Amino acid sequence: MENIEKILSDAGIDGDKATEIKAKVEENYRTVAEVSQKTEKIKELQTQLDQLGEKVKGAEGSEETVKSLQKQLADFKAAQEKAQTEAEEKAARKEFETKFDDALNGMGKKRSDLLNQITERGVFDEAWKMVSANPELDVSSVVKTVTAGDNIFKTDQRAPHNIPTGDSKDTGDNPMAAVVAKMFGPK
Repeated sequence: MENIEKILSDAGIDGDKATEIKAKVEENYRTVAEVSQKTEKIKELQTQLDQLGEKVKGAEGSEETVKSLQKQLADFKAAQEKAQTEAEEKAARKEFETKFDDALNGMGKKRSDLLNQITERGVFDEAWKMVSANPELDVSSVVKTVTAGDNIFKTDQRAPHNIPTGDSKDTGDNPMAAVVAKMFGPK
């Protein structure tokens, strides 16, 4: 196709009128590729329509085929609903996971502060059950509730380094050190 601007200038049309005509042509013009793509799509849809027509003709009068197709359709719908429900639940759980982490951060904690992976999973699952049963609950208060017990978070307490070995007689005020000294001390 020849350039539209050249065609207009050869015809003696310039200025606003040429711009207006160019805009209208570009608005309504379709490339050969676009037209052939739409033609192919129409042919494909016509083929599918013809195939469906043949299937309908083959299914006419066959009650078993109709029942089989209805069952397949019902199974497909059920599977689709189940997949959609699972996807929605997975998305909701992922969103809750973010809120759960934010609630722990609000407490000055993080998941790695929980005692171990089993505790982490148990605390998370319990909080998820509570929130999914009652979505109006505040996630922060739920997390505080489920982490309120003992042995939920790791402690900063370490074994004391001042427990004497069997060679030392100095037990100080530490009763454990006295027991260790007595048990392992020199004979």
